[in-house]
Amino acid sequence: MPTASTRKAIIGNKANFWLHTQSEGFDLTHPSTPDAAPIYPRLPLETTTAKVTVDPTKTALVVIDMQNFFLHPALGRKKDGLGIKACQQLIKHAIPACRKAGIPILWVNWGLTQEDIDAMPPATLRALVLLTQRLYFQVDHILQFRV
Repeated sequence: MPTASTRKAIIGNKANFWLHTQSEGFDLTHPSTPDAAPIYPRLPLETTTAKVTVDPTKTALVVIDMQNFFLHPALGRKKDGLGIKACQQLIKHAIPACRKAGIPILWVNWGLTQEDIDAMPPATLRALVLLTQRLYFQVDHILQFRV
Protein backbone atom coordinates (compact mmCIF):
# COMPACT_ATOMS: atom_id res chain seq x y z
CA MET A 1 0.00 0.00 0.00
CA PRO A 2 1.47 3.42 -0.97
CA THR A 3 2.38 5.78 1.83
CA ALA A 4 1.33 9.44 1.85
CA SER A 5 4.74 10.52 0.52
CA THR A 6 4.67 8.01 -2.40
CA ARG A 7 0.98 8.20 -3.34
CA LYS A 8 0.76 9.46 -6.91
CA ALA A 9 -1.86 12.08 -7.77
CA ILE A 10 -2.85 12.62 -11.38
CA ILE A 11 -3.68 16.21 -12.24
CA GLY A 12 -5.44 16.73 -15.56
CA ASN A 13 -6.88 14.15 -17.93
CA LYS A 14 -5.73 10.99 -19.74
CA ALA A 15 -4.22 12.93 -22.65
CA ASN A 16 -2.61 15.82 -20.75
CA PHE A 17 -1.60 15.42 -17.13
CA TRP A 18 0.92 16.16 -14.42
CA LEU A 19 1.93 13.70 -11.74
CA HIS A 20 2.43 14.64 -8.11
CA THR A 21 3.79 12.91 -5.04
CA GLN A 22 4.47 14.52 -1.70
CA SER A 23 8.11 13.39 -1.76
CA GLU A 24 8.94 14.22 -5.42
CA GLY A 25 6.60 17.16 -6.07
CA PHE A 26 5.26 17.80 -9.58
CA ASP A 27 6.46 15.66 -12.48
CA LEU A 28 5.96 17.66 -15.69
CA THR A 29 7.90 15.26 -17.96
CA HIS A 30 4.70 13.92 -19.59
CA PRO A 31 5.19 10.16 -19.76
CA SER A 32 2.79 8.36 -22.13
CA THR A 33 0.58 7.19 -19.24
CA PRO A 34 0.58 7.89 -15.50
CA ASP A 35 1.93 4.36 -14.88
CA ALA A 36 4.66 4.48 -17.57
CA ALA A 37 8.34 4.39 -16.65
CA PRO A 38 9.88 7.77 -15.79
CA ILE A 39 11.04 9.96 -18.68
CA TYR A 40 14.78 10.59 -19.02
CA PRO A 41 16.56 12.92 -19.03
CA ARG A 42 14.97 14.44 -15.94
CA LEU A 43 15.83 17.75 -14.34
CA PRO A 44 14.58 18.20 -10.76
CA LEU A 45 14.10 21.84 -9.73
CA GLU A 46 13.70 23.30 -6.26
CA THR A 47 11.36 26.27 -6.41
CA THR A 48 10.22 28.50 -3.59
CA THR A 49 6.88 26.69 -3.39
CA ALA A 50 7.24 23.11 -4.67
CA LYS A 51 9.58 20.55 -6.17
CA VAL A 52 9.20 20.28 -9.95
CA THR A 53 10.77 17.83 -12.41
CA VAL A 54 10.97 18.68 -16.12
CA ASP A 55 12.34 17.04 -19.25
CA PRO A 56 14.99 19.54 -20.45
CA THR A 57 14.56 18.33 -24.05
CA LYS A 58 10.90 19.46 -24.01
CA THR A 59 11.27 22.56 -21.82
CA ALA A 60 11.92 26.25 -22.46
CA LEU A 61 12.18 29.30 -20.22
CA VAL A 62 9.77 31.87 -21.63
CA VAL A 63 10.41 35.46 -20.52
CA ILE A 64 7.42 37.64 -21.37
CA ASP A 65 7.36 41.41 -21.65
CA MET A 66 10.22 42.67 -19.50
CA GLN A 67 9.87 46.30 -20.47
CA ASN A 68 9.93 49.83 -19.12
CA PHE A 69 6.17 49.91 -18.57
CA PHE A 70 6.52 47.32 -15.81
CA LEU A 71 9.99 48.13 -14.51
CA HIS A 72 11.04 51.76 -15.00
CA PRO A 73 11.14 53.95 -11.85
CA ALA A 74 9.94 56.95 -13.89
CA LEU A 75 6.63 55.11 -14.28
CA GLY A 76 6.26 54.73 -10.53
CA ARG A 77 7.90 51.32 -10.24
CA LYS A 78 9.94 50.89 -7.08
CA LYS A 79 13.64 50.13 -7.49
CA ASP A 80 13.14 47.16 -5.18
CA GLY A 81 9.69 46.26 -6.55
CA LEU A 82 8.49 42.83 -7.60
CA GLY A 83 9.34 43.38 -11.29
CA ILE A 84 12.94 44.28 -10.52
CA LYS A 85 13.21 41.36 -8.08
CA ALA A 86 11.90 39.01 -10.77
CA CYS A 87 14.51 40.34 -13.23
CA GLN A 88 17.27 39.87 -10.69
CA GLN A 89 16.20 36.28 -10.00
CA LEU A 90 16.06 35.53 -13.73
CA ILE A 91 19.54 36.94 -14.28
CA LYS A 92 21.08 35.36 -11.18
CA HIS A 93 19.44 31.93 -11.17
CA ALA A 94 17.00 30.92 -13.91
CA ILE A 95 18.90 31.99 -17.04
CA PRO A 96 22.27 30.49 -15.99
CA ALA A 97 20.57 27.25 -14.87
CA CYS A 98 18.71 26.94 -18.18
CA ARG A 99 21.86 27.62 -20.19
CA LYS A 100 23.78 25.01 -18.17
CA ALA A 101 21.01 22.43 -18.77
CA GLY A 102 20.73 23.29 -22.49
CA ILE A 103 17.20 24.63 -22.07
CA PRO A 104 16.30 27.29 -24.67
CA ILE A 105 15.41 30.78 -23.44
CA LEU A 106 12.65 32.54 -25.38
CA TRP A 107 12.19 36.31 -25.08
CA VAL A 108 8.71 37.53 -26.02
CA ASN A 109 8.34 41.27 -26.60
CA TRP A 110 5.12 43.17 -26.87
CA GLY A 111 4.79 45.97 -29.36
CA LEU A 112 2.10 48.16 -30.81
CA THR A 113 1.40 49.03 -34.40
CA GLN A 114 -0.43 52.20 -35.38
CA GLU A 115 -3.46 50.01 -36.06
CA ASP A 116 -3.26 48.63 -32.49
CA ILE A 117 -3.14 52.17 -31.09
CA ASP A 118 -6.05 53.31 -33.28
CA ALA A 119 -8.19 50.39 -32.02
CA MET A 120 -7.14 50.71 -28.36
CA PRO A 121 -9.94 51.32 -25.82
CA PRO A 122 -9.94 54.95 -24.59
CA ALA A 123 -9.07 54.09 -20.96
CA THR A 124 -6.03 52.02 -22.02
CA LEU A 125 -4.92 54.67 -24.50
CA ARG A 126 -5.20 57.42 -21.87
CA ALA A 127 -3.15 55.41 -19.35
CA LEU A 128 -0.51 54.62 -21.96
CA VAL A 129 -0.25 58.27 -23.02
CA LEU A 130 -0.03 59.54 -19.43
CA LEU A 131 2.63 57.01 -18.47
CA THR A 132 4.61 57.66 -21.64
CA GLN A 133 4.51 61.41 -21.01
CA ARG A 134 5.67 60.83 -17.44
CA LEU A 135 8.57 58.69 -18.67
CA TYR A 136 9.63 61.27 -21.27
CA PHE A 137 9.37 64.07 -18.68
CA GLN A 138 11.62 62.11 -16.30
CA VAL A 139 14.16 61.34 -19.04
CA ASP A 140 14.14 64.95 -20.28
CA HIS A 141 14.54 66.22 -16.70
CA ILE A 142 17.53 63.89 -16.14
CA LEU A 143 19.14 64.91 -19.42
CA GLN A 144 18.85 68.62 -18.53
CA PHE A 145 20.98 68.07 -15.44
CA ARG A 146 23.65 66.17 -17.39
CA VAL A 147 24.23 68.92 -19.96
